[in-house]
Amino acid sequence: MKGRQQTARGTGETGTMVKTLLWGTGGGALLMLILLCICAAVMTVQDFNVTVLRIIALATLGLGGFGSGFLAAKLRRKNGMLMGALSGAALMVILVLLSLIFFGFHFGGQLITKVAIGVLTGALGGVLGVNHRKKHH
Repeated sequence: MKGRQQTARGTGETGTMVKTLLWGTGGGALLMLILLCICAAVMTVQDFNVTVLRIIALATLGLGGFGSGFLAAKLRRKNGMLMGALSGAALMVILVLLSLIFFGFHFGGQLITKVAIGVLTGALGGVLGVNHRKKHH
């Protein structure tokens, strides 16, 4: 009987982890969408050169990964670095798949750098998210 209880609890634990990752990944994607809309609005009145656009894209990617990891770890309240890294990785998988669908797959140093930025900022967001406490005044 004890084994069944542990198995059932383990399944619930996995389901909760998947839900948390989905919420974190969705939150990170929403944050990226909002940031990209703001950038698009700014670019309607101001021209930027290619270097600035790349920096904006990488910053948006990093902030999306960070937000994804922060939210996932905040919801989970444990294993912050792992939850953040997994949530950031899930966000990167979605972005790579979208890139594949719309632009074709181009494996190279830029892809590795972008995935690393997403996963590492997700892990950082996870560490900060799991340790973040509300301040009581």
